[in-house]
Amino acid sequence: MVRPLRFEYKGALYHVHARGNERRKIFFTDTDYKKFKDYITGAIEKYHCLVHCYVLMGNHYHLSSDIEKCTKKRHEKCTTRAIKNSLFS
Repeated sequence: MVRPLRFEYKGALYHVHARGNERRKIFFTDTDYKKFKDYITGAIEKYHCLVHCYVLMGNHYHLSSDIEKCTKKRHEKCTTRAIKNSLFS
């Protein structure tokens, strides 16, 4: 069944999260955590998003972000790019 569309509106708060396939690790060293945070920081500056809180665990992460200046598509682009860069660089 297809998930219903989510609404975007000014001031909305979004919970962004991702987990490794089969619950495998996505962060292996302290450097991985630092790189991920650096990529998220860069995306925040580029797209003017506000991250209220985050947690990084070995096999997944969670972000709580404000969408006042940022669209849902930008959230997806931001986190997808951060994951690709932190895992494959």
